[in-house]
Amino acid sequence: MRFPTIRRCPGEGDGKKELAPPFRNPFVHDLRFTPLEKAKIALMTVTLFPIRLFLAAFMMLLAWPFAFIASVGRDDMVVEPQSLWR
Repeated sequence: MRFPTIRRCPGEGDGKKELAPPFRNPFVHDLRFTPLEKAKIALMTVTLFPIRLFLAAFMMLLAWPFAFIASVGRDDMVVEPQSLWR
């Protein structure tokens, strides 16, 4: 983002009073990718996204047996203090 040149106040005094420079908007960001960077992004999207999706699903499926084992033997009606390992 380029800032315009320094603006001057017309009509005040001799016209040499400077205004404060404009500030950058923190909520706007302009991305400019080269064709090579766009190709890299496309390639990684096609290859890495399915791998990450598979690994996330695998971790969820792996966590299920551990949660099941941790809850075996608990009764729904009895209120008991939980031990530290749970």
